[in-house]
Amino acid sequence: MAASRTRELRAVAIVEALKGALVLIAAGIVFRLLHGDLQHGAEAIVKHFHLNPARHYPGVFAATLADFGSAHKLALSLGALAYAAVRFVEAYGLWRARSWAWGFGIISAALYLPFELAELTQRVTWPAITVLLLNAGVVFMLWRARASAS
Repeated sequence: MAASRTRELRAVAIVEALKGALVLIAAGIVFRLLHGDLQHGAEAIVKHFHLNPARHYPGVFAATLADFGSAHKLALSLGALAYAAVRFVEAYGLWRARSWAWGFGIISAALYLPFELAELTQRVTWPAITVLLLNAGVVFMLWRARASAS
């Protein structure tokens, strides 16, 4: 494989690894925010309705909110971990120029294109344009690298 193709694949691998890392960082930040706000929110509701926090019903209410929040956080955390794992696997495959990684990368980047285009029809923003161009560029580079390797 030509050196320029290797550089392109490695550039895409770095982008994919960064996406995975950013999702893990964002998930950690959201987890911290939700964890702190959930307890505060439950206390505010109990106080607003002038309930005695030591009584049974406010305790059940707070426990229910905490359990709901935990299940929701667990689902979000597992989703973030799965997304990051997919990005890291893709990055590894592209870095090592594995043939399966090209198709995997093309499919995973192309899946987002319709959603990004739909978002641009609602509101045009620089971040939305940047993400669209980045994903379209990834699809193009991987398609070209795949075609030249065949």
